[in-house]
Amino acid sequence: MDEKTSLLICLGASTAANCIPCFEHYHKKASAAGLTSEEILEAVELASKVKSGAHSVLRNRINSISSPNQCEVFSFLRTLWILPIKRLPIFSV
Repeated sequence: MDEKTSLLICLGASTAANCIPCFEHYHKKASAAGLTSEEILEAVELASKVKSGAHSVLRNRINSISSPNQCEVFSFLRTLWILPIKRLPIFSV
C-alpha cells in the first residue's frame, strides 16, 4: 500500500475513533506527504458516514432489546463497554 493511502486510512480511523491526538499526528504526516486538504476532508467525511451508520445500528439494537427485558440492555451494554475496558493493561492484576 502506498504511503498516501495508508495515511488516509489512518486519518479515517482517527476520525471514527474520536482520537484528536491521533488525527493531529496523521494530519501533520499527511500534509508533509503532499495530501491535499480535499483528500483529507474526503477521508474524514467517509469515516464520519461509517461511524454514523454504526451508531444508528447500535441505537436500533438497543431500542429493540430494551422493550422486552431491561436486563438484556444492561448485558448488551456491558459487553460493548465494560468488558473491553477490563481488558486494558491498567486493569490487569
